Amino acid sequence: MIDYVRTCLTSAPRAHTLWAMGLALATLSALPVALSATLLSPSAAALLFTGDLALASDLAPTAGGMPGGVWVPILLGLIIGGLLWSRFYAVAVWASNDANDGALRTSLQATRGTWKTVGVLYLHYGLAMGGLFACALVPSWAGNGQGASPTIGLILVALGLRTVIRILLTLGTRAAVLEGLGSGASWRKAWALLRERRANVVAAWATLVALGLTVWIGGRLLSPVLQDTALDYPGASAYALAREAGQLLVAIPLESFLLVVALAGWSAVYLHKDVAEPARSTVASSRKPHQADPWVVRGLLALLVLALVGNGVPSAVDAAWARHRDGRLARIARSEIAPEEALAPRVANPPGAPEALTRYRVDARLDDDRLTWTTRLHYLNRTGETLDDIGLHLYPAAYTHQIEDVPLADTLFEGDLNGAFRAHAGPGTFKIRGVEVAGGRGRWTREGTALTVSLPRLLRPHGSVGLVIRLAARLPQWPERYGVWDERTLLGNWIPSVAVREPGAWRLDEFSGVGDPFYSEVADYSVDLELDDALGAVGTGHLTGIAAGGGRGRRVWSFRSRATRDAAFAVSASIQGLEERVGDTLVRSWYRADERERGASNLEAAVGAVRDFRRRFGRLPHDEVDIVETGGFLGGMEYPGVIFTSDSSGALAGVPLLGDLFRHAGFDAAQERYVVGHEVAHQWWYAAVGNDQIQEPWLDEAFAEASTRLWLRRADGDDRVFRMVNGTSDVRARPGVLSAGVDDFGSNSAYTEAVYLSGANVLLELRDRLGATTWARVMRSWYRRGTLEIGTVQGFIDTVSDVAGPQAARRLRGYL
Repeated sequence: MIDYVRTCLTSAPRAHTLWAMGLALATLSALPVALSATLLSPSAAALLFTGDLALASDLAPTAGGMPGGVWVPILLGLIIGGLLWSRFYAVAVWASNDANDGALRTSLQATRGTWKTVGVLYLHYGLAMGGLFACALVPSWAGNGQGASPTIGLILVALGLRTVIRILLTLGTRAAVLEGLGSGASWRKAWALLRERRANVVAAWATLVALGLTVWIGGRLLSPVLQDTALDYPGASAYALAREAGQLLVAIPLESFLLVVALAGWSAVYLHKDVAEPARSTVASSRKPHQADPWVVRGLLALLVLALVGNGVPSAVDAAWARHRDGRLARIARSEIAPEEALAPRVANPPGAPEALTRYRVDARLDDDRLTWTTRLHYLNRTGETLDDIGLHLYPAAYTHQIEDVPLADTLFEGDLNGAFRAHAGPGTFKIRGVEVAGGRGRWTREGTALTVSLPRLLRPHGSVGLVIRLAARLPQWPERYGVWDERTLLGNWIPSVAVREPGAWRLDEFSGVGDPFYSEVADYSVDLELDDALGAVGTGHLTGIAAGGGRGRRVWSFRSRATRDAAFAVSASIQGLEERVGDTLVRSWYRADERERGASNLEAAVGAVRDFRRRFGRLPHDEVDIVETGGFLGGMEYPGVIFTSDSSGALAGVPLLGDLFRHAGFDAAQERYVVGHEVAHQWWYAAVGNDQIQEPWLDEAFAEASTRLWLRRADGDDRVFRMVNGTSDVRARPGVLSAGVDDFGSNSAYTEAVYLSGANVLLELRDRLGATTWARVMRSWYRRGTLEIGTVQGFIDTVSDVAGPQAARRLRGYL
């Protein structure tokens, strides 16, 4: 077989035809791949991650920023390319047969009637492959991408069957071209040959695999372009296109070589050249060796030069990308501020805030993962009832359970594809060191995260009482809300907070792992954080001062806020920030020095969202919004005046190519914008207009979701980002979402689909029915009535009735 292949590769006229067809076939193979990698990657990623054909179709017209009409000629080009493939392959098969004339014109004439049969054979092959791998991937697509992954065994079986079917195809095309058989007869002939000459088939297949591996491994050692693909760059960038061009310059010559060898090798099998024969016959050895055609040799040298030139393209692209990126990072760095520069000694009173509110004064000390803090609480009884006790939430107690029971553990473990998260995560400890009431020792009981403190005397309406709660904790190794992760400390939901009083009882709901199960009234917060000198802090309220701490190398960071529902902080070394003012709202983005690009993107998204929401709903009662990059995995978490944002694709980081594809296709950037917009919207719906996030989460999550979608529609002109992030092209409004609570759902995915997505569509359908102008009046009226208060679903329905009429309110009640 080796001699036969060598003759085909180098002897005229057969070599001319084979190399011409090999180059054509390699080009037809490589161009669609390059096109998919650079322009169709959003659709391909959507299909891979979700299995949603409708979503992939929706994303295709906008891929690469081109209008939908451009894709019709592209698809036609792909069809024409498939037809050309059949034609060229038929010619190449004819020329690889030593009984036929290898001249190009003669081969084209002789195969005029058989190439269509070859096309039909490839169509059969494509259908078989589609069905085979669909069966292998069905488990990963079950439940819209939420099912189990296909087993390794199933994938190996699919690959084995694919190899057999591919060998049958190569033999069948020769039967069609060389013997003029129809498609059915060609398959039968191929099967008979496979059974009859299985030893030769195995030998040929092993030889070609070994040759392919040699070329591939050699290419990886010599050619960086085969190691680093255009996935390193954003799919819509010129860098990705340049990288693909370099890839083609290298891949086409190598692919041509392998194709020509394969054409000649499988023809040897078909013609019954004994590939397993150990030595030449005496007749064969007596012949003179064939002479290589000099033009073929020159052509091969030209292809080698082309491959070497293509190999230099990635280095040039990398250098250009590095210059571009370094320049952008330098511009960002010139605009950065340190947390110390965010000092604002004066704290304004939010418009409409009551003069007298419950006050929290917190003195905290952080030593690595050890936190001690004392909360001095001046509680003002605004319940209208006479009280004999006070109920408080101690959410840090929820992080002391075994790791599987810590809040959000189920969601985080579902995405832990390589086990890296579980290996590093761990619970914390929590201790109540003492409770004082009205200057004396207090009596208290704790059940889970609920603390009940008995009062020494009855507390009348509008009366006040002082509480002191001393706590100590070792923070959990945890990336969300509260804990230490990646050398960052998050202090969310950490301050003992007075529960909301409903008639006759405190709302001391247990901390749920579904949703954001918090319910609080506005209060004044004064927080002093003593930290190591190398650390900085950002969070709720204004930084009013930085003073020397209680020991050498320690500093105390003082924050003050008026009329907020909570106070959360992030602590880390090397914090940098960017800021931009939108009207009277100062927007800041905080991040570590190695996260500059993401920090700048967060600021850009936040500024766009704040500008849009101010115009739609009204100005915020507080004058600052901070976005903090936290290094977590679940996207984002809102607090008054501060937002924790993180990478939503962290589970893909340890999976080869998937994380790169996620980023290259634009899913990463889309998710980043979407999360920032959603959490910024919570500054209107939760931080300003409060609600019961446990029993009526629709009032903040659906409102934030609808607000984000409207902002992105205005900014982008369509719903592309929403569909990319949520892995769906359509979620309908459904009854029951307005009254659904977090306890009605067994998982965060079910909760998200119902409350976020379906709940948002209730509002958007209401907008379609009322018209944008009337809907905007409804939302502005609701925002004005509910700012710094606690709203209810019934209250919103009443607002709809007042502004848009009772018929609109009746329709909204249909979703209760």
